[in-house]
Amino acid sequence: MLNKRGVIEVQFNWIFILIAGALILVFFATVIYKQKEISDMRLSAEILSNMQTMTVGAESTSNLYSNIRSKGSEIRFSCEDCNCFYTLENLISSTDISYNSRAMFVPSLIDGDKIIIFSLDWNMPYKVTNFLYLTSDKIRYVMVGNNDILSTIKESLHGGMYVSQINSPQSYQEYINQNEQKVRFVFYDNNEMTSITVGDGETLDTKSMNYRDITAVNIKPSGNTEIGTVEFYRKKSNAELFELMGSYPYSGIPSLIGAIIADDYNLYKCPMDDVFTRLNYVNEVYLERTRELLSTSGMDVKCTPRYISALTELGKIKTQSDESYITANLQTIYSAAFEENIGLEALNGQIRLFSCPEIY
Repeated sequence: MLNKRGVIEVQFNWIFILIAGALILVFFATVIYKQKEISDMRLSAEILSNMQTMTVGAESTSNLYSNIRSKGSEIRFSCEDCNCFYTLENLISSTDISYNSRAMFVPSLIDGDKIIIFSLDWNMPYKVTNFLYLTSDKIRYVMVGNNDILSTIKESLHGGMYVSQINSPQSYQEYINQNEQKVRFVFYDNNEMTSITVGDGETLDTKSMNYRDITAVNIKPSGNTEIGTVEFYRKKSNAELFELMGSYPYSGIPSLIGAIIADDYNLYKCPMDDVFTRLNYVNEVYLERTRELLSTSGMDVKCTPRYISALTELGKIKTQSDESYITANLQTIYSAAFEENIGLEALNGQIRLFSCPEIY
């Protein structure tokens, strides 16, 4: 039989045991949390290292197709006054990492199980740079309609991307949200973008998505389908319609794909401005090379006239690339580069045929 002191001692022992048990639980919970934090940081560091390796390697590697495991990590991309950078969320001391003027085209947020990476050449007609694209397996790209340009774009995309198609702008009921985080509609030469209904029922069925995650791009060719304008749209916050966010020139399939991947106007505009500046630098190299080839060709009746013609075409590209990308005459550049028989590509082929030193 316990006296009062014994009862107090038993109660004290139970309280001690409960406190000790709680402390042990807190200890193990802290250990588990710290282990998860360390694991997330390791994954983030691995992602960061892989991204830096890929982005640097893409500058010298054409037609790169790869994936990076990224579960649990968010990567945000931004261009402020064309200072473009990305930030990895799960690092304790997250820092903004600059594009360093790379031609990198991305959505504003990548948050999925893997980062999809691929690259394509941008030629004019000589190689200017590689375009690098990053996206997520949780972003759905919906091609609206069916034509040669959209088919070419689909063939050039990474096989791991979530791509689907609806037959025409009038067949909205063919699109139903499948729990994707973002959806980007790709239209071709649509003149009624701001009257397209985006909502429930027999329209573009996006009812479970935030309006900021519902975007569209409209490709507007200008005579030559290789050049034109891309229009950037986003669903209105207070209406079931698209609104125009901005428009900018495109030049070639690689830049069209850049406009499709980039869900923000500035994330397309700023890299394209850098690309155009690089075109000017690279063109200057080939101008100087062609002048030297001409000076050593003498009176060769096969080589000399073609070097003279090539200088003319390179001069046209220089004149336009001295302008800003948005004010340059892209038709002049494309004609100088690719026009049949007299463009730079054709001239370089003729020079090769006659065994003359090539321009590029």
